[in-house]
Amino acid sequence: MQQPQRSVSANLDAYEAVFTALAKYRPGSILSTRDVLTDIRQLCPSCEHTDEELVGFIVETLTGQTIGVCFDHRDAA
Repeated sequence: MQQPQRSVSANLDAYEAVFTALAKYRPGSILSTRDVLTDIRQLCPSCEHTDEELVGFIVETLTGQTIGVCFDHRDAA
């Protein structure tokens, strides 16, 4: 299955939003994917990425760091 094509600009904006949203977390922290996704959507309202794609960006960004991730973005609000 081929992934939908997105502009490089949209990807950069999404990555910038992910980095900005993660900046407040320190080693030993536990972050909520629901909270981080909310922050990302506020920082980049035009982001076309799905929540699952953004969670992938979050995990990719945190690889090798000592920040825990609570995957709660699918829980009922």
